[in-house]
Amino acid sequence: ASARWISQVRGDVTRAGDPVLTAALHIFVGEIAGKHGATVTARRHTILGLKLLNAHPNLWLQAWGENTLVALALMQGDLRDGMKHATAAATAAELSGAASVKIACLGNLGNLSVIEGAWERARHYYSRASEITKIGSEQRTAILESIAKLDMLEGRTEAAHLALDGIPAFGQDSENAPYAYRHSQLTRALVLHSERRYDEALAQTRVAGALADRTGDVMLHTLSELVRIDVLQMQERAEDLVEAIDCLHPKLARLPVEIRGHYERVVGSAAAKVRRELSLGHFRRSSRLFVALGNEAGLFQLKQSIRIIDPQTDPRIAPPRDPSPVRGTRRRMRDRHDERQQRAPAQPGPQRTAALAHQHLAS
Repeated sequence: ASARWISQVRGDVTRAGDPVLTAALHIFVGEIAGKHGATVTARRHTILGLKLLNAHPNLWLQAWGENTLVALALMQGDLRDGMKHATAAATAAELSGAASVKIACLGNLGNLSVIEGAWERARHYYSRASEITKIGSEQRTAILESIAKLDMLEGRTEAAHLALDGIPAFGQDSENAPYAYRHSQLTRALVLHSERRYDEALAQTRVAGALADRTGDVMLHTLSELVRIDVLQMQERAEDLVEAIDCLHPKLARLPVEIRGHYERVVGSAAAKVRRELSLGHFRRSSRLFVALGNEAGLFQLKQSIRIIDPQTDPRIAPPRDPSPVRGTRRRMRDRHDERQQRAPAQPGPQRTAALAHQHLAS
């Protein structure tokens, strides 16, 4: 449906010959692509739109385009790039006076603050955004979902459920479920997982995965698979765990590095069922990725995973943080990680780890 609409609008815009309309089309296509996990396409269209606006300024479109780049940086775990675009977006949004882009900017500033570990500042941004959102709007849904994630990280699961309960229901079978609503369903699974309500969490991952499949949301589908793996390893369901890891592992090279960090964290938890040395190898790789990305929230979740498995294990498994850590682009981060993997001594990969876990649990 989106493809037909975009094709029709592109023809209308081409006939109009207006550079601002052309820029708007690129920026909105970029946003749509980003919400379906097509990050490369999203970035290309958004940057094209912003380049057109250099010669034909429009503050509202500029703020929206910059905010899309913030969202893409968040998906890729690139904190430095996210802050750069967030500053530009906030400046343009303030000058434009448009409430919708102000809300989007505040929400993304909150999300960036969560990654940095500045949770009090994040709550401040979310509070400011919620004051000017309309009840029932998709932007309010996005803010409530972000608040629920923050509540979960702080161990306030009742508050997280209250935030999620404030999100209006949407038809599960619809192909038009909004982005924020779709992802709120996975956040509910995460909250249930944190409460160790594993059967309910697993059922909720199926709800989120079904929405992802119907709407073509590749990122949500992958994240749902990752949460499902985490639940399965906690339930010690070896056969299902091996199958889930086998399905997800080939996709990792095309995904943001942050997701690889969470993948290593989850597989490390599964490996702990076999032997400690295997789990620590995965945990160390997860830690190195999160440290290099400056992702404090990811490190916090890693420490939680370690404590669940073995409260006696020292969670400080990463080398001391460099005062000036490398914060390169997603591509550079991935290249550095791959180089380290090639130099490292051979050790069981995630699929081998899962197979060993299967043998261990079956015995």
